[in-house]
Amino acid sequence: MLSSFSPFWFAHTPTPGLGDFWNGVLHPFVDLQQLFTVLALGVAMAREERAEARLASYVTGGCLLAMLALHLLVQPKLPSPSGLSLLFAGLLLVRPPHSLQRFVPFLVVPAAIALGHSIGPDLPSKANGPIFALGFSLGSLTLLNYVMLGWSKVQRSWLVLASRIGGSWLVAIGLMLTAGSLAGTFPKKPAAPTPRKASPSKETTRRAPPTTPRKKPSLR
Repeated sequence: MLSSFSPFWFAHTPTPGLGDFWNGVLHPFVDLQQLFTVLALGVAMAREERAEARLASYVTGGCLLAMLALHLLVQPKLPSPSGLSLLFAGLLLVRPPHSLQRFVPFLVVPAAIALGHSIGPDLPSKANGPIFALGFSLGSLTLLNYVMLGWSKVQRSWLVLASRIGGSWLVAIGLMLTAGSLAGTFPKKPAAPTPRKASPSKETTRRAPPTTPRKKPSLR
């Protein structure tokens, strides 16, 4: 069942023509694992008091930038188990609001590190890696802040229960993906398609007719 949904969870193939910066910005929007991780982090932080939520967002951004810098410096890139960021973000979201409120800035650290670690294998070469990482950080933090702002605008009592139920689903999915990835039963992320070479046209493949050398006239 998981293998049939793998193309949707790992839709990270860069869009040609956008450049490394904009591909990095759009990456957390098209990769469902990263998208749901950022959404869960934003909702979990927005349910707390403003001071703790703001500090937790700063910690998330710092951990994300630190992991991206680590991946840019360390070669070869470290492997990233699938679903790890979903697992940590789901555990944070399923937690009742205002419980362990003082520790929220510390509780977001595992999910933020796993989110930054998940982008490591997809970073391009050293020359374009920093530009892609900058775009990914900007896209992730922008999405995170908009989720927190939207939650404060439309917050209702039943939304808290719905978010906790959604967090339990993320925990279950994250456990299955992480266990399958570590056991080797879950398929790896599909690599970016390589451009095919253009097949030679029929006109170029046609061979020229053999020419017979002309005999030189004799002088006799």
